[in-house]
Amino acid sequence: MLYAELHGDLLSGESLTLTVWRGKGMTKFRDHSAHGWAKRLLTGLVFGGQATLWFLIYKPYDRRLPSTVEARQLSEAHGRMMQNGRYVRAATRPTSQELI
Repeated sequence: MLYAELHGDLLSGESLTLTVWRGKGMTKFRDHSAHGWAKRLLTGLVFGGQATLWFLIYKPYDRRLPSTVEARQLSEAHGRMMQNGRYVRAATRPTSQELI
């Protein structure tokens, strides 16, 4: 991992984690068995299984990090969605127009 940025709100319980990886590093991390185990464990323990989560991996066309608002909008629109501990939607790739 090259960079990580975390944003959260204790009152609403919302949080956002934005990370930057070199090459295919995120894919290797994502596909490793410990990552899936950690997602399930944290979802169950921290959120009591009642969380709604989005995961989105993409390569920005302009090589810039999105703002917190942009990252949330992209994740909610295109991210792989997990609700109450179960995956309910696959991820889609954002278009270049959405990333401008």
